[in-house]
Amino acid sequence: MKAAIEIIKKSGFNSFLPYIPAERTADIRSGDSICLGIQSAKGDKIYGAGIVSLVKTKGRDRANLLELESVYIDPEYRNKGLFKSFISQLKKETKKRGLAGIVTETVYPDMEELENTLRTLGFKSLEDGNTVYEGSLSDFYHIPTLDRATERYNDYIYSFDELTPAQLSQWESGFGRKFPWGLTPDRLPGKWQMRYSYLFIRKNMVKCYLLTSVLPDGRLYIGAIYSEIGNGHAVAAVLGRFLEDMEKGGMYDRFMFAAATKSGLNLSEHIIKMVNAGHDRHLIHNFYLRF
Repeated sequence: MKAAIEIIKKSGFNSFLPYIPAERTADIRSGDSICLGIQSAKGDKIYGAGIVSLVKTKGRDRANLLELESVYIDPEYRNKGLFKSFISQLKKETKKRGLAGIVTETVYPDMEELENTLRTLGFKSLEDGNTVYEGSLSDFYHIPTLDRATERYNDYIYSFDELTPAQLSQWESGFGRKFPWGLTPDRLPGKWQMRYSYLFIRKNMVKCYLLTSVLPDGRLYIGAIYSEIGNGHAVAAVLGRFLEDMEKGGMYDRFMFAAATKSGLNLSEHIIKMVNAGHDRHLIHNFYLRF
């Protein structure tokens, strides 16, 4: 199936909004991301859109890679070679800009088909993928250490949907950018869940935060837990509150969480062993294509 794939100017991307994640529109308007439209050669039918951005690799002062943030193709036009055509055009754009290659955003456990497709197109997975655990609420709920911390510090815990504008601004302007790699709600996979995301605020200072999202297949995912050194009690309290709200809400009986560092991996394994939890492990990757 032939298609025209080209960069869409900021002034003309409104026609492609149904194919663009809502959290990406601000980045396109600001110029931080680029929208590539996928449409018929005549321009009378829109098939989908892809979002990319320029990224720097460590030690460089200019962009070196093109990051593929998202691609959405209308279900009616899938399995017709459009994704392959999109990647082919992306390669041309990458070489045109003198960049070294393409890297994808993280491919999560529910994206097996995408993972297989990327491999067939020559992409390779970065071998330092993060481990993602999946367990049931019943395994982790009422861990004594978490319960005690939550009971003691509950007055300092706020879910994001109950924050005042001033508190939210405080987090966005400062602490929310301290997480490694700058992980903020707009960088989470799936849809951010304010109801199950939390701040620990004490003496007008943010000590810890936890962010969650719902993946496209409906699973609840803890995408970030971050605190300053010496605030382990805040992490425990926030985790306990998260599990408590999960139980009260009744919407989810399982959740996933990632271990992005060696210490995080060791801690996760320790917790799972301590509670004797039944769980599944997944390995998530970024994929890259170098020229």
